[in-house]
Amino acid sequence: MGGGDQALIGTAPALDAQACTRPDGRACTACAAACPADAILLVGEREPRLDVDACTGCGACVPACPASAFSGAAITPVQLVARASGRRTTQVRCARAGAAEPRDRSESVAAVACLAGLDPEAVVAAAGRLARGDSPAENASRRVRGDSPDPAASGREGPEQPTVRFVHADCASCAGGAPALARRVMERTAALLATVDGRVRIAEETVEPATAPARTRRARGGFTRRGVFALRQTSALPEVSPDAPARALLRASYPQAPVPRVAVAASCTACEVCSLTCPTRALSWRSRDGVAELILDAEACTACGECARLCPEDVLTVTPDAAPPGPAIIARVAPGRCTRCRAVLAPGEGPRCTRCEAHASFAADIFGA
Repeated sequence: MGGGDQALIGTAPALDAQACTRPDGRACTACAAACPADAILLVGEREPRLDVDACTGCGACVPACPASAFSGAAITPVQLVARASGRRTTQVRCARAGAAEPRDRSESVAAVACLAGLDPEAVVAAAGRLARGDSPAENASRRVRGDSPDPAASGREGPEQPTVRFVHADCASCAGGAPALARRVMERTAALLATVDGRVRIAEETVEPATAPARTRRARGGFTRRGVFALRQTSALPEVSPDAPARALLRASYPQAPVPRVAVAASCTACEVCSLTCPTRALSWRSRDGVAELILDAEACTACGECARLCPEDVLTVTPDAAPPGPAIIARVAPGRCTRCRAVLAPGEGPRCTRCEAHASFAADIFGA
């Protein structure tokens, strides 16, 4: 699908070449796979190249990148959380749905080019800051004390149920967005929210496309004055930076939120391809008592699936939202022994150890055998 003025719905993102992991030899393709306009070009192990003429500015590449190398979404995760804090409803609208004002002071409105540009974890983090019937100060006190924020728990009748509302035009007819990814964002948001907080309602509304959808501006980062005040009043968050990742915000709103899990089949050979290709270095191998152990840093894992996609033995399965968190050691592999000297093989070696391979190569060079 090509770009063009008629499909332009947002501002082209910016790429931080230093953050991209491809030059490190990690064959990540997440951004190109997410782009509905084929505007991201991958050449060798170099950082991606963005075709600005084809890019529609939908922003799907921003949350898709596990290394957070793309930026420029209409709203950052921190801004989304700040706007929702203390409100009863947070409304997220795509560009084709047009601009809208909040219905009243209990609602916040966030504009994005396409819903595909949202990180579900950021949306759920924002849902965790919605008011539950008390004043902002009371909500903050309840969170600090660990009390239930549900007014029904104290026998009082609460107001309207906290709601996250997705508002969009007909996705199937959108020439500039990523309909499949937008649907996936809404579905994962609903599934994750159902796991951590059944009190927040998810609503979806399809509206007629605006005659001239406004271009979303490039996010400048940081807080607005209103956002800073709302965040301080209603949350028990520690100090966060304006570019805090969605996972950190989700943890602040819901410490019990599930994390990704990677399952490894018994046929794993400890070839180390998974750890060498993981964009966030969430997987690592270590050797202990002659046994290779695969370690998962669940907080760093983004469930991008690159490890499973590139595993030569097809033994990895990635679950985005696994509750409770699994063990740090997800696989133990007893390596084989060298077929020549019977030494224990290190992960990735075989059928002969590195020393024997070097001897064999030297002999072949000298004697031609």
